[in-house]
Amino acid sequence: MSDHRYQTLGARFVAGIIDSIVALPFFLVLTLVDMPSLVAWLVETLMVLVNLAYFVILHGRDGQTIGKKVMKVRVVGADTETRISYRQSLQRESPLIAINLIYFIVEVVLFASESGREPALLIAVYVAIQRLPNYWWIADAVTALFNPKRRSIHDFIGGTIVVNEGLAS
Repeated sequence: MSDHRYQTLGARFVAGIIDSIVALPFFLVLTLVDMPSLVAWLVETLMVLVNLAYFVILHGRDGQTIGKKVMKVRVVGADTETRISYRQSLQRESPLIAINLIYFIVEVVLFASESGREPALLIAVYVAIQRLPNYWWIADAVTALFNPKRRSIHDFIGGTIVVNEGLAS
């Protein structure tokens, strides 16, 4: 028997789109405003940090981003189905934090070299890391498809689950 509290994949997908729309003006600034490369890199780094903080703070505060509020789903503790801690929220985001940290380090090395003759291996790592979030999201979504409570990898890491708000026990 299916428990409707956990049938949240569609709502989570739409919530992600809504959350992306919330961030869109900031990313448009980066692409539309002509900035020196160092300034653009600093703005991009700041935007990544703000984006991660958005999810960690809002999930830790009440389990909902703007998108999740609109879609009436909430992140709760997997065992208790009650409010999660900021620590759990941070743990949920830890894979993306790690990906972004590696990306940041590689960008610093590339930016510092500025010789125009960066090692091919470093360029290959940079390209691979640019694609890593896409692979992460695919693995995360596939994981949610194949377990009864629709938990993604980041839910397992954080000890969380996403439930339909009005149906949480």
